[in-house]
Order: sequence, then C-alpha cells, then structure tokens
Amino acid sequence: MDGDLLAAWRDHYKPWSVEMSGPAFEGERVTRLQLVLDLVVDNMGPRQLYDYYRIRVRRTRFAETIGEALTRYAEIAGWIKELKPAVDAGTESTLNRSSSDECV
Repeated sequence: MDGDLLAAWRDHYKPWSVEMSGPAFEGERVTRLQLVLDLVVDNMGPRQLYDYYRIRVRRTRFAETIGEALTRYAEIAGWIKELKPAVDAGTESTLNRSSSDECV
C-alpha cells in the first residue's frame, strides 16, 4: 500500500469506520457504515436500501444520517473545519425552492 494511502486509511477511514459501526437508527440492525458504503461505493439508491434493510424511519432522518456520516468523515480528514448552516433561521432556503418543490 502506498504511504499516503496507508496514512489516509489509518488516520481517516479507520477511526471513522469505528465511529460509524453503531446502528444507523434505533431498533435497526444496519449500521451507518454499511449504509454509506452501500450508497457511495456500491451505488445503491435510498429506495433500494429501504427495501433491502426494511428501514422504518422517515426519509428526512435517513438523509440526515447519511449527511452526518459523510460530514464526520470530512471533519476527521481535515477537509472541513466548521459547517455553516445552509439556511439561516427566518430566511428563505439557499436553494430557492418553493413549497411545491418539496421532495417526497
């Protein structure tokens, strides 16, 4: 293994994978690590994961969990220091979506 690759595995991936080894959601058996790997590496879609693991949480919670896991990796890797909120309290979304544009 290349020295830089080994260092990235040891310093970034390994500690992150240990943190992500717990259940993704209360009462579910699938881990956060497995969900991220299935989405990012195996290119499975959220709907496929819902069906495969029989996940029983809202889609927003599912998306938050994935976002939190990827953000944590970026923090460990030193790619980000502090995230700024995408939407300030009391202001319109930075995506400029109307209420009819909500995802289901």
